[in-house]
Amino acid sequence: MISRQRLDQWLYHARFFKSRSLASKECKKKRLLIDGERLSKPSQLIIPGQILVFFRERETLTIKIMSLASRRGPSSEAQKLYENLTPRSEKPNSLKIAKSKSPFKRDRGKGRPTKAERRALDKLKNLE
Repeated sequence: MISRQRLDQWLYHARFFKSRSLASKECKKKRLLIDGERLSKPSQLIIPGQILVFFRERETLTIKIMSLASRRGPSSEAQKLYENLTPRSEKPNSLKIAKSKSPFKRDRGKGRPTKAERRALDKLKNLE
């Protein structure tokens, strides 16, 4: 049984990132906190019981590390590695609704956008 594990490896095994290199890059950005301390190294060793706070897709996640993993298994197995402590009010339910109603959709039968309309849409997309 593993007693300690690298943070980037655990984030990958817990399926918070698609690859270990993405998890490592996120650690190097110094945007992760373990027990209130800012981290800068992906090689930081973690143990069960620590509290991890990080930012992902416009939300702040607060995670309690429950156990360590030796492999990246299915999502049902990955969910047993942590307990989500994020308050319900911070979960972006309204964000998903806002994403589904895209302001860039055109009405049916309108045809293709003109060059000026395309430029306006591109300008709008870049502002977000």
